[in-house]
Amino acid sequence: MDARKEVNRQALAVQRRFVARREEQQHFREAFRQILHARSDTDLTQQNKRLFLINAQGGWGKTTLLDRFIQICFEEDPSFKSLVVKIDWELYRVDKKLDEVDKVIKVMDILYDELTPEYENYFREYRAKRERHAEILQERDRASKEFDGWLDLTADVVELASPVSSQLLKPAFKTIAQTAVPVIAEQRKKFSDWFRRRLRPDDYDLYDDPKGHLSRLFVKALLKAAQKRPLVLMFDTSEHLLHVKWVYSGLIKYTIPESYQLLLVIAGRIPEEILMSIRNNVRDSYIYKSDLDAFSRIDVEDYLRLCVGETDIPPNVIDFIHEKTKGIPLAVDVVGNAFTRGYDLPQAFGEGANNIDIDSIIETVAYRFLKHCLDDPNRSDDRDYIYTFAVMPDEVENEFPVIDFVWKRLFGEKIKTVEIISRLQSEYSFIFPNNRMHSIVKYFVCTALAKGKLSAGRLFEINQAALDYYYTKTISFKDYQTKFRNRNYQEAAIGRLNHLFWLNDIEAGVSFLCDVYSLAIRYGEFDFASRFLAALTTKEWLRSRLSTSHDELITSLQHFGVDIGRLGENLPSVVKLKEQIFSRLDTETKILTLIDEAVIAAKAKKLKLALKKLEQAERLVTENSFIKERAAAYQAIGITARRQGNLNTAIECLSKAYSLNDDVRILIEIGHTRSQNNEKEEAIKVYNEVLRIDPSKSFVSKFIESLSRPSQTITDHLEHQLRACYSRLKGLTKVNIAYYRTHSQISKLLMQQGRLHEALKARQIAEQGFSNLACTFNKSSGLYLLIGDSKTALEKARIALEIGDDNPGTYLSMGDVYRFLGHTPEAKKYYDLAISTANRHKRTSKQLFVRKKGLYGKGLTLLLESEFENGLQTLEQAYQIMHDQDNVTIDAQVLVAVGLAFVLNERIRRAENFFKETIELSEKIIAVSPSAYEPYYNKFIALVGLSRFDEAEDLLRQCLSICDAEGVVNLALEKISLIGKIPRYSEQTSVFINWLREYL
Repeated sequence: MDARKEVNRQALAVQRRFVARREEQQHFREAFRQILHARSDTDLTQQNKRLFLINAQGGWGKTTLLDRFIQICFEEDPSFKSLVVKIDWELYRVDKKLDEVDKVIKVMDILYDELTPEYENYFREYRAKRERHAEILQERDRASKEFDGWLDLTADVVELASPVSSQLLKPAFKTIAQTAVPVIAEQRKKFSDWFRRRLRPDDYDLYDDPKGHLSRLFVKALLKAAQKRPLVLMFDTSEHLLHVKWVYSGLIKYTIPESYQLLLVIAGRIPEEILMSIRNNVRDSYIYKSDLDAFSRIDVEDYLRLCVGETDIPPNVIDFIHEKTKGIPLAVDVVGNAFTRGYDLPQAFGEGANNIDIDSIIETVAYRFLKHCLDDPNRSDDRDYIYTFAVMPDEVENEFPVIDFVWKRLFGEKIKTVEIISRLQSEYSFIFPNNRMHSIVKYFVCTALAKGKLSAGRLFEINQAALDYYYTKTISFKDYQTKFRNRNYQEAAIGRLNHLFWLNDIEAGVSFLCDVYSLAIRYGEFDFASRFLAALTTKEWLRSRLSTSHDELITSLQHFGVDIGRLGENLPSVVKLKEQIFSRLDTETKILTLIDEAVIAAKAKKLKLALKKLEQAERLVTENSFIKERAAAYQAIGITARRQGNLNTAIECLSKAYSLNDDVRILIEIGHTRSQNNEKEEAIKVYNEVLRIDPSKSFVSKFIESLSRPSQTITDHLEHQLRACYSRLKGLTKVNIAYYRTHSQISKLLMQQGRLHEALKARQIAEQGFSNLACTFNKSSGLYLLIGDSKTALEKARIALEIGDDNPGTYLSMGDVYRFLGHTPEAKKYYDLAISTANRHKRTSKQLFVRKKGLYGKGLTLLLESEFENGLQTLEQAYQIMHDQDNVTIDAQVLVAVGLAFVLNERIRRAENFFKETIELSEKIIAVSPSAYEPYYNKFIALVGLSRFDEAEDLLRQCLSICDAEGVVNLALEKISLIGKIPRYSEQTSVFINWLREYL
């Protein structure tokens, strides 16, 4: 029957005014006109579209569009000159397990039934051969009983398949495969040849190649029929058909190019590989393909207006529907139908528009989606299966393990989860378009369930089982910090939170949310914390269950949550939020929170606050719990106390840390503290204990040697100069300019030793005496930059710029500050200025020094901008100045930078030469001035560049032990991050970067 006689005329009248899918409709109208008015002399190769491919997921309006195509056919051909046939392949579902021949014949049979009686005369030959093929199959079945060539393999097979032990099972089956299977195949061939000889000669082709023979007859008949009367074939839900290869290798391939009066429309989920196969068989000039989009807000408004007449629809209703349906046509249609059935619309859309019963709409739409399983008592299990998918959080990527656990608890251990999921995805294809529940369906079903608008079924049991699963999984993670980076823990925590709210255990849910979110923020897992909070806030059906006070707490977390892990002055709202959260935390989380706050306070050099927080944590701790975390806190406090000169507190805290965690690194810190407290013998004992425990810490031997030397002997060049300065200072007063010059020299020497805060005090005194000289503030800028105070460093450099008597040096300072801040264009500008004005200095050595430093700074900046080749060329110029000029000191930081540049340009062998030269030069400097931190740092970078990571780590620890951490860390982070841009170094350098930031 013509499809135009079957569809609802009233619905088509509505569609006629519907403006969506304009492009698709226009192309179809043009194509239909061409086949309708084509003449027998039409050129078959001309560019007209005869194959329409409409691709989209379920619910995106494919069926509605096909109905609109049918209406277009009615408009263009009211006299029914053509024949329009629409087939919904979901009703037939050709079994994928069938043999390809059987599938093809079944498809041809379905098409034949749909095309008759209109085209019956054209298919007589095909029908006769099809009936004859069925007779041949029946004759073959009967003949198989008469064939006496079958061999009895039973005894042999049984003997082979009954091994005395399971170890013989595989060899037995292998033997069967090698002997019995070929024999059976040979027998079948003999039977086939024997049976063929019994057939009539005109049956041979049909018997040998039934698919090809019948296909040729079918296509021939179809082409003749279309030539007589234009034909439009529409295939809906074609995903149930396209697994039959004959559709594109037979039907499409041999009809579309050969007929100017046949139009084929295929609508469904068309995989890319199927599309490629179609294009391999038919030229693109015949094909029109459309991937359907969602409705726009205008489309939604237009569609609703058609549903309710000319009544004005409030914008809030249109916005609501567009937002909730995401513009998916089927969902829009369901909502539209719910309006037309459920309301006195002119009244509802009048003054009382804002009082529309949204819950009623949600109930109607949700019911419509699940109608098949809600109305049929025999499908109650399907209802609960679908509910299981509905309540699962979208954030869990692999839902199968929890679904399998839930269903086995509810329906028994023998349940076949995989088969059920496969059946659900097949029978409820719109609900499960991509092996997961459709987001729109999920919204309406979950909202209706949360509001009690649908039969609950076994919803409580489903959520309880899922909660038990996720609870067991979350508590299996024991490491309090690393678990928040583990994807499995993250998903389990989200699942546990989700099902607590589904079970309406709001108090427990909010407390669990505070526990996890708080620690995730404190341990720097901001992305997970955000996703964890969003698992509640983005689900209206869960958040709607919150009381006003709970909702206010969640809102505060959304606005200020990232600030709860910060120390120092906070907004009153943040302080209040931290208090609210802390009061809800369980004991374990409170302990971890207090310990983390103690560590943060220690790193911020707030010793009293750190000790107070740790003392609070200790009151809550039971014996032998949180050992690693407490040890880390005591260690952090001990290091801070040592650097502040509070040595008794440092020894006490470090000793406590070592009693909890016997890590030699803590023991080394104890040795440093003893040494700093002038307890030389005790310090030597500690260092010897370190070597006994871990002989690889050989750098400790140097500390022992240094402490064992007579105190009156000074072999350190820097230390010797420093003591000389202090001696000179004794006879000077503030009225003497030498007083300030000596403090400037002391500041420089202390800076070279990495004693930055002591150097700063001396520098501040020196500024008082030389406040009219730019070089004074340039030196101060460099010191502040090393400390990490870039703001003050920039202020000092700008003062120097205003004074203006040392512009080349000031330009270097400005370049260094802007490079540190990451403002690379400004940095390059000032380095270029320094290089171009270097000759303003009277002394050649000073000119060369400025040029070398300018080229070094600019080269490093280019590397930071990933301009690796330009960076290398610039740094090589700096190196050339050192190499060619006798009055320019060889600078290890330039050597190591050139090495880095060669690494970034993947010239590893050249880089190794520079790294080795850096190490050699650094060791020479260390031999003369072991208290200087910079050679240790340069050697550390070189060792990393040579992939000698263990040696590098030990050296870095040694370097950090003799200087303020800021200086080394701020320098090291810049160059280590550069090395990390190369894949072969990225993993290890990321470890160093995290370690350095943690140390800082």
